[in-house]
Amino acid sequence: MTDASIQKYLNDLNAGKKTGHIIKTPLCSNVDLAKIWIRLPAISNTVVAGEKSYSAYLIKDSPGKYIGAVIDMVDDLHWFITKTARKQGYLSEALREIVLPHIFKLRNEQKITIDKGDIGSENYASSLGVAKRLGFKVVSDTQATELILKKSDFKNGVLGDRELPGFSSDRLFELKAHLQFLSKSLSYIQDEVELSLGETRFIKKAEKLSKEISELKETLHDEWAEWSNRINQHKSK
Repeated sequence: MTDASIQKYLNDLNAGKKTGHIIKTPLCSNVDLAKIWIRLPAISNTVVAGEKSYSAYLIKDSPGKYIGAVIDMVDDLHWFITKTARKQGYLSEALREIVLPHIFKLRNEQKITIDKGDIGSENYASSLGVAKRLGFKVVSDTQATELILKKSDFKNGVLGDRELPGFSSDRLFELKAHLQFLSKSLSYIQDEVELSLGETRFIKKAEKLSKEISELKETLHDEWAEWSNRINQHKSK
């Protein structure tokens, strides 16, 4: 994901545009955890193998405007801050207080690569300074600088558990309807394949998967109900 595409997503969020490309939930007042889809799922003759969402942390300033993002690629982090918000501590604070504590709930170390050739001397020096102040240590400095931070060396520990915001009963209905559509669509494909190719391995696998997808509706409903009950109990205290 390029800096230009990140900037576009931030602009869309600040403009209140709802494109469906970003699913997000707040981790705190100034950082959202997000999944970003470059291309939304659609029926197409163009199939991109392994295409999936990006995990990201979206950073906001004090008034609540989105001014940056940290893209989590597991074996690397790519961060970006809009020009007008740079050198004001937003990135360092978000990484120190929220992003890295959340990441260290998932894994025991984080690697990053900073390439002067890609981002220029000024941005390279700034990013390297941010990384070192957070505790990252240089492990290789050849074509690009590779750094690592171990969970055991991180001073701020991990982020505590919290109750996720969930979604409305209307959204639950929409998601269940989508699952039903996927199940029926697979059954439709199954019928065509069966009449064209006979009782193949595909038919048995498709039948099993269609049933599992349909059962997911009830699993989703049950888990949403459990979340709703926890929220209601918390409000009544």
